Amino acid sequence: MLRDEPTTTPNFTKPLVTQLTSEQIRNLPASTPAPPPVFAPSPVAAPPSPAVMMPVVSAVEPARGHETLLPGRTLRDEMTRRMQKDQRFHVEEVRRLGQQLCHAIRKRPAEAMSRRIRPESVSWSETGVIGLCDEEAPASSSLLPCERDDQRDVAAILFELLTGSVPREPLVGPHELRKNVPTRMSQAVLRALAVKPEQRFPSLEEFQKQLAMPSTKQQERLEMAAILGVALLVSVGLTWWAVTRPKPKPEDKIEYTQRFVLVDEARKRAEQVDADIVTEAKRTSDDIGRVARGAEAKLTNSIGMELVLIPAGEFEMGSNEREDEKPVHRVRISQPFYLGVYEVTQSQYERVMGRNPSWFSRTGGGKEQVSGLDTSESPVEQVSWNDAQEFCRKLSSRSGESGRRYRLPTEAEWEYACRAGTKTKFHFGDVLNGDKANVDGTNPEGTTTKGPFLKRTTSVGRYVANGFGLYDMHGNVWEWCEDWYDKNYYAKSPPEDPKGADPGSSRVIRGGGWYYSAVHCRAAFRYAGTPSNRDGNLGFRVVRVVE
Repeated sequence: MLRDEPTTTPNFTKPLVTQLTSEQIRNLPASTPAPPPVFAPSPVAAPPSPAVMMPVVSAVEPARGHETLLPGRTLRDEMTRRMQKDQRFHVEEVRRLGQQLCHAIRKRPAEAMSRRIRPESVSWSETGVIGLCDEEAPASSSLLPCERDDQRDVAAILFELLTGSVPREPLVGPHELRKNVPTRMSQAVLRALAVKPEQRFPSLEEFQKQLAMPSTKQQERLEMAAILGVALLVSVGLTWWAVTRPKPKPEDKIEYTQRFVLVDEARKRAEQVDADIVTEAKRTSDDIGRVARGAEAKLTNSIGMELVLIPAGEFEMGSNEREDEKPVHRVRISQPFYLGVYEVTQSQYERVMGRNPSWFSRTGGGKEQVSGLDTSESPVEQVSWNDAQEFCRKLSSRSGESGRRYRLPTEAEWEYACRAGTKTKFHFGDVLNGDKANVDGTNPEGTTTKGPFLKRTTSVGRYVANGFGLYDMHGNVWEWCEDWYDKNYYAKSPPEDPKGADPGSSRVIRGGGWYYSAVHCRAAFRYAGTPSNRDGNLGFRVVRVVE
């Protein structure tokens, strides 16, 4: 178990422990330790219902081949199949499906005009053409409240195919949840989802045409060429005007000269203002970031681990939610450092340590829950603080690292990197129900709307990154930090580069995990475990010191 003062080791045969609600967590007295994380997965845990939500895809995803829907199946069947195989719909595949679906709806018979269009009512014929089922499909998702409209039904399906979640208020564009979605396509889906009819497209045909509009780099180059062409024409016109304009008369010379002087002075003043703005912007940029001479913004090390440069800076650490998070205090991180873009994966850990201890792996105790999935890119778990230290030592001594030093982040470095300049509970806001991080979405924070609960880890990088480009800072697995834990440490913490409490019995862990309520996954939430503890919720990410 993980707790402030752990006394026992995890027992994987215990039944799942009921978690406290967000309100109960906040009302815990100062002397009461946080509820212990208990990892006890059922030998055969049922996968999340595909009718609820699929995981949100990452901003950076591996290239995957286009797949064809199987004949005799509904679109919902195909969505479920892909979710179970951890596969995604390609953006261009979704675009074509949208166009074909619009066409099929426009050609349907009059008696079917009043039926709702849902993934369960979309079929795929052997000729590869989308068709619509004859019967009304049961509701599988809660679309935003509004009167029935084909345009909104199609848009809701496309939204779910692109992001893995059904659209809910407040609406966000699909490109904000999956960054390889073209902005034009995202805006078209959002417009078609508008609650007010006058804000949507005039017709389903117009929506179909908008989906057909290209958004490739070639189109962007053509648009840029058009802009440059207009600029060239303006330049030629101005040149022609300068050559052919009437010359000033002698009596106009004085007035002309005065005008020239005034214009020249205005130009010089404008240039000075521009120079001042550039200087101030550069000074600000230096203050918050680029302080490591010659340091790369992002790099990949000898085992394929991606790391991003976290700049020096200041932030407000802690919160007023729980006693061990008080007081909120200003902290300065004086030196930049590299931090893993992702949590250490099973393949990376095995490459360095020669073994894979993970519960959710091909040979682990939870292999039934990940059957058919490639877990090599899932975070390594069942790793103790001592194991993480040994990993850092071995990685630092590898021949391909040339003596570079790896370590765990301090608690202050971790929270600074997690927040990435934000002051909200999570780096994406104050609401989490499992749609933007792998947590127990049935115990949400900031909303009463329940979301997905996968009941396992998932591949790193599947959810939205923060402002520094870091993934899974909330959920998936808890992450070990370098510091010893003291619930009263913030009251005596130094304002610059705090290194943690005096030696004690527990080390700090941060970020929350797949099994935990959203409230446990806040940026400020503190937890601890004994250095020797291993658990199916425990992983880590590493720092590389900037030399």
